[in-house]
Amino acid sequence: MLNSAKSFLNIPIVSLYNTSKIGSLLDFIVDPEQGKAVGIVGEKSGIFKKRVKVISVVDIRELSKEAIVVDNEDVLVSPNEIVKIDSILKQGIKIFNNKVVTEAGKFLGRVSDFLIDDLFYLVKILVNPSLTNIFTTQLIISRDSILAVTKDEIIVKNDLEGIKEDVEVAEAA
Repeated sequence: MLNSAKSFLNIPIVSLYNTSKIGSLLDFIVDPEQGKAVGIVGEKSGIFKKRVKVISVVDIRELSKEAIVVDNEDVLVSPNEIVKIDSILKQGIKIFNNKVVTEAGKFLGRVSDFLIDDLFYLVKILVNPSLTNIFTTQLIISRDSILAVTKDEIIVKNDLEGIKEDVEVAEAA
């Protein structure tokens, strides 16, 4: 089943060890070469302030609309402790709100959400059209049509016929 990445934002990260909340999900870290989420950005609750930490997807025991379950708070680490995640973050690659352009350079809009499968693969991106094209509905673009993902833009194929389609998405409750 496909899941909306946006529906997971701000859900609690819970320790299986002591069943307490140890943070909240802020974003997914997507490897642009694999087209797969390799980690999540989490906000770790502290005594005086909140700190941004990351979790590799291999450390996630369960991902549901209610919580992300991990073994314990030791899986929340600094980004530089996981080489692949650190590299992606240093490149500034994000999916949410990234602009989407065709290979010919036509601006289509910005990513409002993306759909991931149970193995954390990015399956589709949902693109809100540009303000200059107010008569276009939200675009749903398949991973197969994505040519490149950079920090500045997501480049898609020029020929995008049939990109608007019905998709079964697990919505947040």
